[in-house]
Amino acid sequence: MKKCGKCKTYLEENQFSFRKGRLQSFCKECQRNYSKEYRQKYKKKCRDNLKEWREENSSDRTLTKQQVLQESFRSKMRRVLNAKNKDRKDKIFGYSSGDLINFLKKSFDKLPGNGYFLSYKIPLSDFDLTDSEEWTKAAHFDNLTLKLKEIK
Repeated sequence: MKKCGKCKTYLEENQFSFRKGRLQSFCKECQRNYSKEYRQKYKKKCRDNLKEWREENSSDRTLTKQQVLQESFRSKMRRVLNAKNKDRKDKIFGYSSGDLINFLKKSFDKLPGNGYFLSYKIPLSDFDLTDSEEWTKAAHFDNLTLKLKEIK
C-alpha cells in the first residue's frame, strides 16, 4: 500500500506508475487528471512545444514500413488488453480482452505493469505484418510472454 501525494488515499502499488525505477508519488488517476487540466490550461503552449519538438526530431521519427506496422501491432495489442468491454472479440487477433487477461494470469500469474511488459517469443520483425494471417500468428497466445523490465 502506498499513499498518493495528491488525493491522500492509500492504494495498491499497481495504481502508481513507475519512473526511473521508482513508484511516482501521485496515483495514476491523479496524474491523469493533473495532465488533462494542465493541457487544457496551457493548450497553446503544449501545442507549440510539441510542434517544436517534432521539427527538431523529425529525422529521429523516420520509421521503415515494418517499424510502423510493428508499432501499430503493439498499439492494437495494448488496446485489446485495456479494453473496457472485456467480452468483445477483436476481429484481427480473434480473442477478447478477457481471454487475454485470463491467459496471462493463468500462465504467468501476473499482468503487464508492475515492472513487467508483454513480449513475444518470436520477434515481430520475423512476421510479415502486411498480411492479416501473420498478425494473428504473431498475436497467438503461444507467442506471448511476460518479461521483467530492466532498471537502468
